[in-house]
Amino acid sequence: MSPRYLQSLFSIEGVSPSRWIWTRRLERCREDLEDPKLAKTSITTISYGWGFNDSTHFSRAFKKRFGQSPRDFRRASQSRRQNQTITPATGPLADNREDVTLSAL
Repeated sequence: MSPRYLQSLFSIEGVSPSRWIWTRRLERCREDLEDPKLAKTSITTISYGWGFNDSTHFSRAFKKRFGQSPRDFRRASQSRRQNQTITPATGPLADNREDVTLSAL
């Protein structure tokens, strides 16, 4: 596939290949920042893992795309996760326990 053909395919969608890649990398960073398994992985490590090589540049791009810094986004995501309510199971094996929040566990 030639670069020219690739650009023509993307132009149909109104985006350049480089812009699409850039946006996708930022989205993958956002997904990793939300992932509880990666909670102890530094933001820099995550951003470098997706091809960013400057923490300041990444932070600015992330904030422009998602409206908050990577650090604030991660904190808010962790807070939302901790405040989610778990409802008890239903069915023949379920008892009548009240809802339990994750923060109480």
